[in-house]
Amino acid sequence: MTNQAKEVKGRTVTVRWEQQGSCSAVNYTVYYREVKPGNNACVWKVVNVSRFADHYNLELECFKEYDVAVTGWGARTLKPWRVKTGQGKKG
Repeated sequence: MTNQAKEVKGRTVTVRWEQQGSCSAVNYTVYYREVKPGNNACVWKVVNVSRFADHYNLELECFKEYDVAVTGWGARTLKPWRVKTGQGKKG
């Protein structure tokens, strides 16, 4: 992933990645899950994205923390990224 901000102001988290070459990924999968203290067993939610994409906008709940990861089908798994939503003023 090419963006790894620790916090975003609203609920939209833009996940960006570099294309992995013309022959590697058939599609991409974006994974996300809420981080809950003491509960590492949260199930990952998934969104499948076209192989021509290089980003995806996740609409998440504000004032929560999430792990986000991307994989290319037929490519390597990327390390999860942690981001907090709704930072700044509560409105």
